[in-house]
Amino acid sequence: MTKTKKNILYLSVLFLLITITALVRYKSWQEDHVLTVGIYTGSSWDVPNNHQYQAFDYAIKQFKKKHPHVQIKYENGIQKSDYRNWLSEKIVQGKAPDLMIVPDNLFNLLAHNGAFKDLSGFMAEDKISPDRFYSVALNSSNLNDHQYALPFQANPQFMVMNKDLLLRNKLAIPPFNWSPAELKKLCHQLA
Repeated sequence: MTKTKKNILYLSVLFLLITITALVRYKSWQEDHVLTVGIYTGSSWDVPNNHQYQAFDYAIKQFKKKHPHVQIKYENGIQKSDYRNWLSEKIVQGKAPDLMIVPDNLFNLLAHNGAFKDLSGFMAEDKISPDRFYSVALNSSNLNDHQYALPFQANPQFMVMNKDLLLRNKLAIPPFNWSPAELKKLCHQLA
């Protein structure tokens, strides 16, 4: 074999090794840049909702503007009644979604077992003010001063007053932060 043929053979083998290495690294890079989203089908309150994925789709669209190289993989179609078991199974298998809806009755267990990452630093880095959230809902996903989740579709309870009714009956309008006890007292005064 001539020296030229040996050089061509060595260069071909080297080129093949470089190509294989590049393909393996690219495949690994692609796998590292997939964000999985695990959500259930249906509404949190068991009412029909034909826009259930609208908030997720909007968030993904905004995320993709900043991170176009990241692939988003939805894990959906799971019935709400099956979601808790599905999520538990994924966590046990080490295949938990990166972003998920956490049922309120599972949060403490999962947070105590280290299933979540503390979001406090990310919130500070992205300048996400806690004031943007209903405080009771936000605090329910905080454990030992670590924010492990953010509220989604929070269902706060409101007390509403009819000021005209109170004024017509010569009753004082309660302050902004009135309590259920004050509501009960007003109801008894109106009866």
